[in-house]
Amino acid sequence: MPPEGVVRDLRREALDRARDDARLAEIAFCATADPGDDWIVSAVLEDLRGASPAIVARGLTLAGYGRAHAPLEQLWACELAQPPASGWLAGVHCRARAEFARHRRALALGRAFAADPNDAAAAAAFLQFQRVFDLRALDMLVDDVNSGRLAMGDTRRDQWALGGPERDARLSALRTQREETFGGTRRERGMHPWT
Repeated sequence: MPPEGVVRDLRREALDRARDDARLAEIAFCATADPGDDWIVSAVLEDLRGASPAIVARGLTLAGYGRAHAPLEQLWACELAQPPASGWLAGVHCRARAEFARHRRALALGRAFAADPNDAAAAAAFLQFQRVFDLRALDMLVDDVNSGRLAMGDTRRDQWALGGPERDARLSALRTQREETFGGTRRERGMHPWT
């Protein structure tokens, strides 16, 4: 395992090279894989003090794409509770907050699908999950099931398997959409917000 400082430097370099929401989502996904790792919080706080609106937007967007875990929950409850006064950054903040809330909702729906003893309620949760999830909720839900923290019976596993192609299509569509945006704002190909 490389020293912690090397990992932080590599993460910062990846963040500095990110030019679209797809890359920011990947960085946030990887950086929040370990709930005890708070690098994303320090990166967001550093970006919020950035010299340009694009750097601040990058930090807001990164916070929106993180997984629901205590350090990010705290960040949204405190430092990110209020949006910038107005303008483009207020819109970026609104989209990032909605992205984080959507992830939390997807995770709750996925867990309800797996755990609810009522088949009709579980089916409803499954259909809603399929419409709002992204890789964060999918990964956390699979981890919960594989680790035994969440039990999923045979009927639920069969239903889950049937939804695989729809999930794959959604993940692909999300990636394509995010490659065309920065801070939730459509950008022109080849244009970088802070160059």
